[in-house]
Parts: sequence; structure tokens; C-alpha cells
Amino acid sequence: MNAPNLPQGTVTFVFTDIEGSTRLLTALGARYPELLSRHHATLRKYIAASRGLEVKTEGDAFFIVFDRPSDALGFAVATQRALGMTDWPTDADVRVRMGLHTGEGTLSEGDYVGIDVHRAARVAAAGHGGQILVSGSSAALLADVAMTGVRLRDLGEHRLKDLPEPLRIFDVEIDGLPSDFPPIRSIGKGSLPEEISSFVGRESEVERISALLGDARLVTLTGPGGTGKTRLSIEVARNIQDAFTDGAWFVPLEEITDPDLVPPAIARVMGVKEDPARPQIDTLTEALSQRRALIVLDNFEQVVGAARHVNRLLRDAPSPRVLCSSREALRISGEQEFPVPPLEDEPAIRLFVQRALQLRPDFAPNDEDLVTIAAICRAVDRLPLAIELAAARIRMFPLATLLARLSDRLGTLESSRRDLSERQRTLRGAIEWSYDLLDEVERDVFARLAVFAGGADLAAVEAIVDPRGEVTADVLEVLAQLVEKSLVVSVSGPGGEPRYRMLETIHSFAREKLASSRAVTEVRDRHLDYFVTFAESIEPQLTSAKADLPFARTEADHDNLRAAMTWSIEKGAPAGGFRIGGAIWRFWQHRGRLREGRELLERALTLDSTHDPGSRARGLTGYGSVVYWQGDYVLAQRVYEEALALYREAGDQPHEALALFDLGFTMSVNREMAAATETLEQAEALYASLGDERGRLAVAEGRAAIALINRDLEQARSIAELTVEDYRRLDMRYRMVDTLGMLIGIYLELGELSLAQKAWTTWTSAWREIGDYSALALVYEFSARMAFEDGRPADAARLLGALQQMRDRGDPFLVPSAVMGIHEAEPDVRATLSAEQFDEAFEEGRAWPRDQAIDMAIKLGAARSGA
Repeated sequence: MNAPNLPQGTVTFVFTDIEGSTRLLTALGARYPELLSRHHATLRKYIAASRGLEVKTEGDAFFIVFDRPSDALGFAVATQRALGMTDWPTDADVRVRMGLHTGEGTLSEGDYVGIDVHRAARVAAAGHGGQILVSGSSAALLADVAMTGVRLRDLGEHRLKDLPEPLRIFDVEIDGLPSDFPPIRSIGKGSLPEEISSFVGRESEVERISALLGDARLVTLTGPGGTGKTRLSIEVARNIQDAFTDGAWFVPLEEITDPDLVPPAIARVMGVKEDPARPQIDTLTEALSQRRALIVLDNFEQVVGAARHVNRLLRDAPSPRVLCSSREALRISGEQEFPVPPLEDEPAIRLFVQRALQLRPDFAPNDEDLVTIAAICRAVDRLPLAIELAAARIRMFPLATLLARLSDRLGTLESSRRDLSERQRTLRGAIEWSYDLLDEVERDVFARLAVFAGGADLAAVEAIVDPRGEVTADVLEVLAQLVEKSLVVSVSGPGGEPRYRMLETIHSFAREKLASSRAVTEVRDRHLDYFVTFAESIEPQLTSAKADLPFARTEADHDNLRAAMTWSIEKGAPAGGFRIGGAIWRFWQHRGRLREGRELLERALTLDSTHDPGSRARGLTGYGSVVYWQGDYVLAQRVYEEALALYREAGDQPHEALALFDLGFTMSVNREMAAATETLEQAEALYASLGDERGRLAVAEGRAAIALINRDLEQARSIAELTVEDYRRLDMRYRMVDTLGMLIGIYLELGELSLAQKAWTTWTSAWREIGDYSALALVYEFSARMAFEDGRPADAARLLGALQQMRDRGDPFLVPSAVMGIHEAEPDVRATLSAEQFDEAFEEGRAWPRDQAIDMAIKLGAARSGA
């Protein structure tokens, strides 16, 4: 039904429905219509009594409007009380959820339209049966309304489905009615790992730590490896994530040893990009200053020197909270330490049984077995990792034998390692005991696997661990045995291929074994050689037509690539590190990891490598490209000049041609136009002599850039259009997207808006497939310029606001005006709109969530006025 004379202006909308109405219909069958009739009669009675108007009804759902929020609240409270007193059928649990929101009541064809109607509906949908939720706008108007036995409880800000901005939500508590509802149904954000195993015990610890995070901004879970700190921190974060409107974010630090890499690690997980001109901790604190987020830092003991960064983050960014797991406290102001205790007896037994069942589905312990299991758990100090390692042996030993061997071995080890705490000795004993159960071949392979950082795929294991069969005839068979014995974990990698890694505590133990092995240098050298080859083989794939899988493979093995580069530096032979850096710099660019790559290459470049000019030149190429994308064009030019000289010394003509191209392009950005033209001509001639058509096309792209900078727009257009077609013909998607982006700028400079928008559709589609977020600012600036040229200055202002949000986050950005002198849109937009109009639209775009901002930029860039 539609009520006549619906009010307009500021009104309060109420949505209600029966939770589980489909279940009720199924259970009651023919009796359901009578129940629904009684429900409707009750609601309509109190709608009339509270001066409300029924806008429409669909099934069990009501849409009601009130002139005053106090009347709406009175209706909701009275109705819930009445429903609670109704004598419903014994097999019918009738619970109605309600949502109130005050906003603008705008009518169109006898019905309400506008965002506030959707807000009210989403508020109601977030609740549970029997619950009344009130939006912040309604709550503000109810602040002075006294209602006996009724209170509003602030639930904080929540993101609700399909709404771009969070809403503050209040729960209505009514004396005599239930108030212990589950968390409301808001949209979670963050990066918490998926649960891969059941969480056993620790319920009280979860609640205690959750309560601590209500007051303390930093809570550190301390204890030795194996106490379950990681799993507990994830469970705590999952328990309280609804209280953090900007999400709960898990930052693994197990493969990081440099404290200064902690801020970039946090930034990568939380989507905060680097500003090449500033330290990462500065951009991180600015980007997170207003974000109510929970940051979970895992395995912090390896980078305890980064405590100063955490201190700075908490000092300068007042909104986030940090939950840290570490073998030692950070010892900074405001820290609340929580020593993680062993499991209690009952959950320890449950953990053992559950893990044993995963290995032996027929495992059915009797009462005597449970007594033995309890003794096993106590023997390993009820530490979760030690329990899991012990449970992994039930296929090998009866429980009594397991207990005897485990207890004896731990006693021996306890007396031999007095430098460790008792719990560390206990856990070490469990791991060492598990290690001692291996045969000699398994031990050797186990130690050699420690060379990998972040795990490895089968190809890497075969090539590095035992390529000549000195240890075993079948290293993969031994690997499978180590997986079965829970010393190695198998996970799915890129393309569905299996990868193998160790839990960090076990990995640390294995690294000790490798370090004491006579094969350590040989294994690390093979690891370096393998990943040099890996990097150089994947380099051309990173700019191919199908680069998704190569990027995923590089991401999966980035810890190994970093470890290989570090080893080449530590051994004073940086050639391998140079070759890796020169090959994967494009990955660093795309994934926002330029600072990390720069630091690695700078360390390598301090070493003497004059005896290997070709490798040093590769490192310089990578270094020059990194600093170029960081915006340091003067340094990039100087580095490319050095690389060029070394390639010539080495007689490496293919890379000499590449260096000429890099140098010529960078010279044009630095406005050395004559030198740029001459250098690109040399590159083109060398590519021609080598028969390298792809290289010649890249030079053509450089000549188009020079023409654009020189304002020879028709020449720039002609070259760029031909180059795009040639790139398309050769399926060079990456380079095509690069030149197509330039062509959009050329069309805009020529006033060819229709052509720019057509190119825009192709470019943004390909850009999204590539996932190059280093070019995200181009998306915003181009779309703003096209919206303005199309007569939509307000849309242009919104897009400029989205660009500013990117700057606010500290993301790197490379705008066309900075490189090629393409006109910026902002001065023209400001001149067209009033200051008030510009600011309103600008702030609207600035408030868009990142994914929505990208979607809007692509949509508005392609829009046509009047369409």
C-alpha cells in the first residue's frame, strides 16, 4: 500500500521484518498466514498510536515513516514489548528486527526515493531478531528524549552493504527484553588469514586480550615459539574486528630481518603506497592517522629494533591499535604485555585428539588413552606446537611408547641447553626429538630446505637441495616424508602448483642445522644461482601479454629473491644480486616496493665489481629504473649513463641498446631535448642492426614523448598511433598500454575528446588487467581532464578529490604534467566552479573508498555529457 499525504523534508524512516520468516513458513505451513496476520495487526496498532504512516508492506516487511524520531522510537519500543508478550505458537520463534534512520524524505510518484531510504533499510538489515538499531542521525535527535526503561548504546561506526560511507549505529536497550545480541551485520575489512584449523581452548585469553585492546593501544603477546601466539592473535582480531571500521590487518614479519622494512610491510598489507620523496614511516602515519584499524604484527622478535617505528606510529596516528606477537616485549611507552600461558589440560587433550584424527580418522582413544595423552601434553608443557608435533607421531608409535620416548628425550635436552628459558628448552626438545626421529637422509634434506625464505616450489627444491643426488636418489620422496611428519607444510602456490614451507619455529631450528652443515655455502650458492636464473627468465614475462601468473610467481618467491641478493652481498660477490635486481625491478614498480629494491641495490653497488662490468650494468639498470619511478630523474640519468658505459665495456649490445633508450627517454623528461633525440637515434640504429623490432618500437614511443614535450602534437599523435598498432600486432600489451596512455594525453592536448574517450576505454580495461598501481594517478588525472573537457566540471572536481586522497595516503604518483608537460585540469576546474561548488565536489571525491574511486574514475572518464 502507499499512504496518502506522506511527509517530506526531515523524516524518520523505519524498516522492520521477521528474522527467519522463510524458516517459519516452512515449519508452520498452513498456520503461517494466521501468524503473519497477528504480526501485521500488532504493528499497525502501534503505527497508528505513534502517529506513523505505513508506506508499503511486502510479505513480513514494513516500511514506515514518522515526522518525529521520538514517535518512531516509541513505536519500535512499544511494538517489541507487545510482540514479546504475544502468545505465539510453541513451535514459532517470532523475532522482529527494526531499524531507524532520520534523513531527507523526498517523494517521486508517491514513493520515497534517495540515499536515506537505503540507509534506513541497511540499518535494519544489520540487526538481529528482537533488536532495534538506530542510526547516528536519529540518535542525535533523541539525545534529549527520556523514555522510561530505554537506553541507547553506542556500537561505533560500521560499514553497511552498498553504502559508501560508515554509519554510527546505536542499539536500543529495553528493560525486560533481551539485549545480548551478536555483533551487528556490518562489512568487515582487513587481511586476517582464513582459518586453516580449528581453534582449541584459549577462549578466556581471547576475551581478556580483547578487553585489554579496549584500553591499551598496543598489546604484545609474549612467549617462546610454539605457544600459539600467532593463532591466538588472529582469533582475538577476528573476535573484535567489528569494532574497527577500517578493518583488522595481519602483517607477517617472519621473513623480515631488517627493522626498517617493517613500515613498508605494514604499508603493503594496508594498501598505503610509498612517497619516493619521504620516509615510509611518515607516509604511513599520515595515511593511518584517521583510520580506526587493528594492526596485527606477527613474529616481531626478529625485528625488535622496529619498536621505534611502532612507537612513532602510535604517537602520530591516534586511531589505530596494534596487537603484536613476539618472543619479547617491545618495551615502549603504553605497551600492555600479555604473556601467553600454556593450554589448560582439557583443551590440550582436545588439540592432541583433533590433530591425531586428521592423521588417523579411526583414532578413538579410551579413558586410559586419554590419561596417557594428558601426560604427553604435560611432558611438552602443553605448548600447542609441541602437542601437534607429538600428535603427528601416532602412526609411528603407540601412545605409551610415544610418551616414554618424548619424556626421555626432553629430559636429556633440558640439561644440555641451560642458556634457554624452560619453555624454550621444552619446545626445543620437542622439535629436536622430532628431528632425531628422522633418518640421516631426511635430516640432511630438512637442513638444506632451510635455505628457502618463504617456501619454494618443487622445481626449486629439486634444483637446490640435492641436484646431483649426493644425499638421496629421490629428494621429492623425502620431502613428502617431511610433510607427513609435520616438519614441512604443503600449500597451494601460483597456478595451483604446490609450495613447501616450514613453520617459523621449525625453520629457525633448521637454519641452525644448515649453518653447522659442511654444505651450507654450496647450498646457498646454488640458491643464489637458481634465483638469478629464475629472475632473468621471468623478466620478459613481466611485460608480456599474460603477465598475471609471472607476477604471482615473483610475489611468491620474492623472499627467496631478496635472500639470494642478500647472500650475494654478504659474500662480497654482488654479480648475482645485480642480475636479480636488474631483472625484477618492474615487479617492485608495479607492487609499490621501490624503496625495498632501492635499498638492496644500493647495498650491492657499494661493493667492488669492476671485474664484471656486465653484471654491474644490470644492477645499475635496475637501480636507475627504480629511482626513475621514484621521481628522481637527475639521479636516474646519471645511473643510466654509467650503465651504458659498462655495457659498452662488456660488449653487450642488446643491453647497450636498452640503456640508450632508458637514457634518451630520461633526458627528455629532464628537458635535454637535443641530447635525448641523439641518444634515441643511437638506440634505434643499434636495435636495427640487431634486428630487434620490439626495441625499435620502444624508441618510437620515446620519439612520440619528445614530440609531445616539444608541443609538436600532430607529430606526437602520428608516431604514437602507429606505435600502438604495432604493439597490438606483436601482442606487446604492456608497452601498448604505456603508449596508449600517452596517446590519451595527446588527444586531450589536441582537443580530440571523442578519440581520447575511445582510447580511454581500451586503456583502462588493459590497465586493470595489468594491475599497475604505480600508474593510478594517471587514471585520476586523465579522467578529471576528460570530464572537464566534456563540460562536467563538478565530476572533474570529484576526481581531483580522489587524486588528493591518493596523495593523502602517501601513495606514489606520477602525473603526466610532471613528465610530459600535459596540462593539469585543476586550475581550469577551479576557474569554472565557485569556491563552494569546487570544495563540495572535491571533498565528495576525496571521501570515496579506494575501490569506488577507481570505479568512478573509469566510469566518469568515459561518460558523455547529456548521456
